[in-house]
Amino acid sequence: MTGIDAADLLALDLPPLRALVPGMLFQGTNIIASPPKIGKSCLVYQTAVESAIGGELLGRSVAPGAVLYFALEDGRRRGQERLRAALAGRTMPVGRLEIRWEARNIGEGLEDDLAAWLDEHADASMVAIDTLGKVRPRSEGHRNAYEVDVALMARLQDLFRDRTTALVIVHHARKEATDDFLASVSGTYGITGSADTIVVIRRKRLEAFGTLLVTGRDVADAEIPVRFDGLTWREAPGVLSAASVQRAEVFRVIEADGPIWPKAIADRLELERTSVQHIVERLVKSGAVARTTAGYVTAEAIRSSPLHHLSHSQSDDSDRGVLPREGVDLRAYAESLFGDVLGGEA
Repeated sequence: MTGIDAADLLALDLPPLRALVPGMLFQGTNIIASPPKIGKSCLVYQTAVESAIGGELLGRSVAPGAVLYFALEDGRRRGQERLRAALAGRTMPVGRLEIRWEARNIGEGLEDDLAAWLDEHADASMVAIDTLGKVRPRSEGHRNAYEVDVALMARLQDLFRDRTTALVIVHHARKEATDDFLASVSGTYGITGSADTIVVIRRKRLEAFGTLLVTGRDVADAEIPVRFDGLTWREAPGVLSAASVQRAEVFRVIEADGPIWPKAIADRLELERTSVQHIVERLVKSGAVARTTAGYVTAEAIRSSPLHHLSHSQSDDSDRGVLPREGVDLRAYAESLFGDVLGGEA
């Protein structure tokens, strides 16, 4: 058995951990888990596309490189639909993202196929297997389930241990019945215990807003508020990830129709105006929504549009506006002038 002196270990010049998606997915073995039909495969398609073209995911720059995606629960039609949604009109370069709909099982040839692809792609950034259940060999009933899971994960981990490529394994999770989100991941702790990073998606079915829960050996625990729009994921204001249904509905109306006043929101949602006013006030205090002279808008709308209508006035019928000089950061400009409007009382 060989070892290393602690002083020599401390003296080594080791490269930092490479992030595929900063704060979320990293080199080594990653698990993405959620209950069925919550959107985990769409998240993997997005990650694969953004890595292949060198784009962004949830406001984070994705490490560029070649990608191999085993989409084992999809077909060509569904894969094409999800790719188009993730690209959002952009062009996919040739030779950057390979999608396969079949794979051999772990221990029955998959490792050889992965090693061959990795050897051919020195710039590989990501390999995704969707799902783990599709590449598991037939179980041996006499073996301990935990030991089986550890052995399976070890076969895959060995391929990626000394590479900067991220292995992303899609897996199922049970309905959240515990405060420890790792316990919701299907199978034994041999799966989650073996992985370097685990991401669990929490989103109530039929609701847009949710949270990505991240934990791992070498990464900081994180809760990333997200929003699922049918086939794609994007950032969401933190206040909405655990918000009530009514608060999310109010935010959606403001996002779609703002600038808008609480009375109009109440009429559209058939809610009491006073109740809507209180919800809007909480959204303003959280920083998700801001008041303008024309009505309430999302903070994102302020960041992306000139501040023609933004005013310090609290009157609904005011029409005074301001316009920052060219090149000024709009959000910072707004906060410097109207901090009480953007972050204070509505």
